[in-house]
Amino acid sequence: MIRTAQQKDKASLERLYDKSVYGKLPQLVEWALKVVPERVFVAEEHGEILSSAYSMVCGYDNLRSSYLAFREEESARRLIDYLLKIRSKKGLRNLYVFCPKDFVDIRAHLISRGFVPECIRNIDGKDYIVELHDGAFNPACHLSKPLKPLSDKLREGKSDDVQALAGILHESLPRDFNTIEDAVKCANTQS
Repeated sequence: MIRTAQQKDKASLERLYDKSVYGKLPQLVEWALKVVPERVFVAEEHGEILSSAYSMVCGYDNLRSSYLAFREEESARRLIDYLLKIRSKKGLRNLYVFCPKDFVDIRAHLISRGFVPECIRNIDGKDYIVELHDGAFNPACHLSKPLKPLSDKLREGKSDDVQALAGILHESLPRDFNTIEDAVKCANTQS
């Protein structure tokens, strides 16, 4: 069951966060429990809190969530899915989840739900990947088959391929290869 935290949950949340990557109850979560407890969501089973996250709606109807702590990953996944439902139900623009960089399995779950990594932030000495869900990425989408089957052959590259490869690098990675000459140099060194 997922619900809004209450002041009486403070001791349980302290135990949860003490054993998490945070090492203690974050000040923001503690403040929210006193002032706006509806910003803290918990997933519980048999009266035991298994995961928690702080969230808030801010600027341009964006839902942000941070301080994700969990005893088991499945409860964290359920909590993330719950946040997605809130975003959809309230018609919020984006959902941002600040996910500690080392939460690899949770990040994989986020991507499977249509999140894309936006940036890395360091908060209080901890690296977070800010994962964004705006509804544009649908990893379960199905592409129709091309009208004409593609023929592809694998072969070793030749020096004649440098210009074509440079064109692909330049077009697909314009920030890295803002001129075709940069892409040609890269293609020549990799051949």
